[in-house]
Amino acid sequence: MTERADLKMGYFEEEYKMLTRIGERKTDKVVLVKRKTDEKIYVRKQINLEAVPVYNRLKNVVNRNMARIYDVACDGTKGSVIEEYINGITLAEYMEQVGILKETEVCAMVLEVCNALSQIHNMGIVHRDIKPENIMISNDGVMKLIDFGISRVVKEEQSRDTTILGTEGYAAPEQCGYAQTDERSDIYAVGVLMNKMLTGEMPTKCLYSASPMNDIIRRCIAMDAKNRFQTVQVLRKSVEKVRQKISQNEGVHNPAKTYVGIVRWLPGYMTDNIAINVIATIGYLFLLFASIGSMQGYYCSAKVFLLELLSVFIYLWVATVVAFNVGKWDRKLYPFCNFPKPVMIVIRVIIWFVIFGCGLEIENYVKYQLLGMTPLK
Repeated sequence: MTERADLKMGYFEEEYKMLTRIGERKTDKVVLVKRKTDEKIYVRKQINLEAVPVYNRLKNVVNRNMARIYDVACDGTKGSVIEEYINGITLAEYMEQVGILKETEVCAMVLEVCNALSQIHNMGIVHRDIKPENIMISNDGVMKLIDFGISRVVKEEQSRDTTILGTEGYAAPEQCGYAQTDERSDIYAVGVLMNKMLTGEMPTKCLYSASPMNDIIRRCIAMDAKNRFQTVQVLRKSVEKVRQKISQNEGVHNPAKTYVGIVRWLPGYMTDNIAINVIATIGYLFLLFASIGSMQGYYCSAKVFLLELLSVFIYLWVATVVAFNVGKWDRKLYPFCNFPKPVMIVIRVIIWFVIFGCGLEIENYVKYQLLGMTPLK
């Protein structure tokens, strides 16, 4: 058995070429790899032996809201898994960008998380670490549950967990050794997650007060597991009812509300922080007036106008997006998302110079080649 396990681990080493380490700590535990036979990108993780049975159960399970596990190996001292590479950002990063979320968005996200939890709970698995950092949002907008490193298989004959694991604030009371964790422990974490998305704070510091979401959150985070939603399916039905009710109330056409909805998509207005909104407004006005001013004297022909418009767009707008990291693009695009932040600052400066220079080159072409201006000496 050991020889067979060693062969499997050796196969991983031979078949998958390491590209880069990923994650905040950049350790060897999580690396981006490329499979030599199909040139596809995967994630390879080093896991504890206790997690191997969970990953073996999840192997080849297909669920749009879960990171797919393709292969698992174990040599008796450590385990290793090959799983889906999700091109996107974590929910934590998204929340950092946009701030407090609306109830409709929270409901939609929680329903997708419930879909993943329903899958693993039906397989007798408890995740035990539901938090924003363990939920990915792919570039096509799909929520995906990741990191089953401390998940466990529920054992009916066991009265409590053998190890105390979880993230402070999101871990249910029973995860502290009072009882065995089950699917209601994940439901507790979902309640904390909803409160965090709606208020930016943990329930112990600021509990979301608006009904009916308040009622759902309170029931999720009840100290006694018997008072919570008993299954994720019941929780999902309650959240779905709230979402439908909100959608019906928003169905009445309101031009002002539509306008506000469009503005909320603009960088700087995705948060309710007034200071950031004011700074964004000043920035947009500056760029707008600077663009109009830069276009003066370039209306003599369509070609001149369009080329000058392109140059202004590049060296003012695109360069600004890069320099100020609007939308935190460096955390969304590969391979930039894998670089440490200090390195990315240097890279952003270099990219800014290149983009700004390209815009000026186009403008110089318009001035000196098309309009025949004389360069200043």
